[in-house]
Amino acid sequence: MKEETKYFQISKKGHLHILSDRIPVNWVEVLIFPIPFFIVLTLFSHWIVGLIISVLSGILYLLFRFASWIFYSELIIDDHKLNLVRQTKFLEKITKTEIITDKIEVDRFKFEELHRSGKIKYLMKYETFKDFDLIILRNKTDKKLIVEFLKNINPKINV
Repeated sequence: MKEETKYFQISKKGHLHILSDRIPVNWVEVLIFPIPFFIVLTLFSHWIVGLIISVLSGILYLLFRFASWIFYSELIIDDHKLNLVRQTKFLEKITKTEIITDKIEVDRFKFEELHRSGKIKYLMKYETFKDFDLIILRNKTDKKLIVEFLKNINPKINV
């Protein structure tokens, strides 16, 4: 099972189910992103100014996307032990491992609605004595995908 959206990937390795928020670098976006800056700035100023600002915006966008590819986290659910672990990674190397729970309980998964930029997003949480913010989901389709992912791990999990 390997599901991919633009903002997260779901994969399975043996009895481990992995939900990763690593955003891949899309080179088409990196190359197309500066073009509107160039066109708009060329209309309002000299073409050299438009070229310089569009190149700078392309470099900044590339750095942002590259940083989101380098620094990422993974949620790992073991379907035998039913534990939940979050690993923070830097270039495939684990920098921090956080055990969220040793025994997943169904009623502790929560989806909180967030209203940002006129859109509804969902924050997936796991509540213990402390609330763990796991991942921000961009739309209702992603939320349904995550709920199906949790149901497929073990029939005992009903979100």
